[in-house]
Amino acid sequence: MHVTVREDIARSFSEAEAEREERAAGWAARFSDRADRAAGASKAALVEARPRDGPQGLAEFGPVPAGHDGDDDGLLPLKINYDHYQQSVNQ
Repeated sequence: MHVTVREDIARSFSEAEAEREERAAGWAARFSDRADRAAGASKAALVEARPRDGPQGLAEFGPVPAGHDGDDDGLLPLKINYDHYQQSVNQ
């Protein structure tokens, strides 16, 4: 690889820093616009989804009955893994 440095077209540090700051300001403005659009779309999607849940949200379905698959609070896989661990330790 061959690199040629031309001192006659070199720019000063302050010029390079000013250009970098301009580019950074442009990036910040673009990302701010994108964030605003994403937030607006998210709020619109939330408003659109709420009426399907009913006036009380998911509460209208009532509590999970005893013996239902979901009444272990999601701990069943942990209990099974712990039981397997205990069996392996006791062997």
